[in-house]
Amino acid sequence: MRSSDKVAEIKNNQFRKGYFMSPNDEMAARGRLITDYGDAKKRLVTLQAEAERIGSSLQELGKILANNPENLFFRNQSVGDDYPSLRHFDDALNEASKIPGLALEIRETKAKLERLRPKVEALGI
Repeated sequence: MRSSDKVAEIKNNQFRKGYFMSPNDEMAARGRLITDYGDAKKRLVTLQAEAERIGSSLQELGKILANNPENLFFRNQSVGDDYPSLRHFDDALNEASKIPGLALEIRETKAKLERLRPKVEALGI
């Protein structure tokens, strides 16, 4: 089906339902839809990159915890000169607290993309 046929079908369905948009309103709605879809895609990429960054940091923390826990150092701990290769992991623990919200936002953004995708595809994009 050609793009112009899809637009005509959408218009016919809107007219039958008693809903009509002016051409300017229709173009504005299309523009908002395309913008919303593009913004959601960009947001998902950003969120996934953040999740990957936090995951890598926690993997590193876990590796040290499993192999050399004496090399972990956290804020407010006194340390002698016996452990020159200490790694400070307070930031990793702080970021771990972001995981529930981050996972929720990723799910919500994916759901939004799934809701918008058929509408965008109907425009022939």
